[in-house]
Amino acid sequence: MAANKVYMIVLMDSASDSYNYGVHEDEEAPNTVYVSLDAAKNALNSISENYDEFLPTAYGMAFPYDSVTFEEQLESEGFAPWGWGVLNTDDGVQRICLGVISLLVN
Repeated sequence: MAANKVYMIVLMDSASDSYNYGVHEDEEAPNTVYVSLDAAKNALNSISENYDEFLPTAYGMAFPYDSVTFEEQLESEGFAPWGWGVLNTDDGVQRICLGVISLLVN
């Protein structure tokens, strides 16, 4: 039986040289595995509305994503950033990278 891909929304921690992915979960967007990329994208759009501001990844426009699409990045790296959610807190501005990771299911 061939492996199928599923997709999960994750947070990217870029505070260090090694990138770690954490599963996004809150009451309005529980952790979920999506069987289609379109369903994951729809969920990302909904989640992005929960931030004070959302800065989408500039695919096709800005380095390092100027020569790649979201789908191409996901296929080649297994992870693709969707954008950065901005939260204004008492401690300042916090930016959280939201993205999608693809997983193989056997």
